[in-house]
Amino acid sequence: MISFIPHIQRLDSPHQNPLEYPESDGQPMAESDYQLIWLVYLLDALRTYFAEQEDVYVGANLMMYLEEDNLNAVVAPDIFFVRGVGKQLRDTYKVWEEGKVPDLVIEILSKSSVYNDKALKRGLYAELGVQEYILFDPKFYYLKPALLGYQLVGDSYQPISINKLKNGSLVLASQVLGLEFRLQGKVLRLVEPATGTILLPYEEEAQARRAAEARVAELEELVRQLREGK
Repeated sequence: MISFIPHIQRLDSPHQNPLEYPESDGQPMAESDYQLIWLVYLLDALRTYFAEQEDVYVGANLMMYLEEDNLNAVVAPDIFFVRGVGKQLRDTYKVWEEGKVPDLVIEILSKSSVYNDKALKRGLYAELGVQEYILFDPKFYYLKPALLGYQLVGDSYQPISINKLKNGSLVLASQVLGLEFRLQGKVLRLVEPATGTILLPYEEEAQARRAAEARVAELEELVRQLREGK
């Protein structure tokens, strides 16, 4: 969400107290479960996938301050991806300290955020130089189709083409991530296009890992029995 905080005078004197940048705008992370479930999935999937890349940071609903000493210049993207910065934990994201804006932003639409996400933020992110802007409507009410993406060309956004698979899935390829967003029915997943590997939610990934470990244990026991002639 875009937050507008009452104007605070810019600091011009080194003797003044440092300006404090609020860590929250007082709003909930998500308006409802419809937004929360996908915010959690995207954050976890992207952080897991890029875990070994030390210069990649994935944030969620973090207060992003755009100008030093200006508390009015702030936005809180649902999900944002930055390449070229460290993975350290942050209270806020200050563009002038980090040295760059996000490469990609994902907004998950809700009733209260539709106008900001579809109009205001689209213009803001393009002006800032965010390379890709992805929109997802988890209630399938505000967007048609429910998944849309834009890529920065020059100083304005152009739509990212969406392909439709034989099974009806919608596919939107992200050049920034090197991944695909796939929407099948009402389920959104990130997919590694080279292998077709689906980035699963944490619980499903844990279940799949436990199932694989159990299968390995079964095979090892079978091999042991065969060697012993049982």
